[in-house]
Parts: sequence; structure tokens; C-alpha cells
Amino acid sequence: MVIKYNIGRNEYRNWIVGETDFQPAYLGKYETIFTLSNGYIGVRA
Repeated sequence: MVIKYNIGRNEYRNWIVGETDFQPAYLGKYETIFTLSNGYIGVRA
């Protein structure tokens, strides 16, 4: 699996969405997930 939803530790467990491997075929989907993941302002770093 390329996206993991449980990579945080302690109080951040299940709050961090991370990409473990880059696959260009899924770039559009992952950009959307990472942009909207914080649920507040949606700014990408």
C-alpha cells in the first residue's frame, strides 16, 4: 500500500496521512487526499 493512515505515534496516532512510495499513476488522487487531509484550510506543504 502506498498511502498509510496510521504512521503517527502517541497522541498523533491515526492523525497523520503519509505516502510510503511514489506512483505517478495515482498522483491526482494523492494530491487531492493530501490537500484535504487536515479538514480545515487544506494547504499543502
